[in-house]
Amino acid sequence: MHRADPWDDLATVAAVREAVGDGIEILVDANQNNKSEGYNYWSLGTSLKIAEELEKLNVYFMEEPRPRLDVKGLAVIANSLDIFIAGGEHSPTIYDFRDHLVKGAYDIIQPDVLLGGNISGC
Repeated sequence: MHRADPWDDLATVAAVREAVGDGIEILVDANQNNKSEGYNYWSLGTSLKIAEELEKLNVYFMEEPRPRLDVKGLAVIANSLDIFIAGGEHSPTIYDFRDHLVKGAYDIIQPDVLLGGNISGC
C-alpha cells in the first residue's frame, strides 16, 4: 500500500480478497514508516480507518500503519482492533522494540538483521 490515495490501495486489497477467497492469508504493508516523494503520511485517523477496513477483509496483519517512532499511535491501532500490527524492520537495535512491546504497539516484530547489528543482535 503506497498510493497517493489509501482508499485505492484498499480497493486493491478487496479485489485480491475476492479473487483468492478466505483460504489464503493476506499480509499488507502500509509503508507508513518511510517518507516517499509525492506521498504523504496518513493521519492516525486514516491509519485506524484503513486498519478497520482491512480487518473486515480478514487481512492477517498490517505492517507499519504509522511511523515506528509513533509508539502511542501504533498502540492505539493495535489495541483497538483484532488485526495484527507488525513492524520494526527499520529499528536500528533490538532495544528499539522495548517500548513497542511494553505498550502493545506491535503484535508481530520484524527485526532486520542488517539494521539490527547482526543475527546475534536481533
